Amino acid sequence: MSSVKDSLILVNGSRQHPNLELRQIRGKGRGVFATRPIRKGEILAVMGRRVLPFEKMMQLPSLLCRLSFHVEYNFYLCPFSLRRIAICFFMNHSCDPNTCGDEELTLTTIAARRIEAGEEITCDYKNDFFDKNNRIKPFRTFKCVCGAKKCRRIVRH
Repeated sequence: MSSVKDSLILVNGSRQHPNLELRQIRGKGRGVFATRPIRKGEILAVMGRRVLPFEKMMQLPSLLCRLSFHVEYNFYLCPFSLRRIAICFFMNHSCDPNTCGDEELTLTTIAARRIEAGEEITCDYKNDFFDKNNRIKPFRTFKCVCGAKKCRRIVRH
């Protein structure tokens, strides 16, 4: 995959690229940004932590629920605690993302194209809505504010 995989930083059960940082974004909250250029195909994050069924995930504090995402069959990958949450849980949505997943490595995020220093790292939440058999995963509908030329305006299942 990438020579960076050996230098990924371990943060509370997840691994992340060393050239990422969390920043405040006016009107959006927080987002992940590249501190240096990142080549296409480089591994940005390998998600880790606990996997919980929907009912248990909904019992978590609201921030942990918002940062959790569906893995499969009504199970969610959730940050372990409110202390030191891995940066990869803060990636914002874009209808034209600069990252993608890997068919073989479902919890791995890679650069879909070259990412410049200072650029926000984004992923397409729509990809979390369907499994390989096009069955809808339980997820929320939301108004998109990504600003991409081909923005869907509403992201829904």
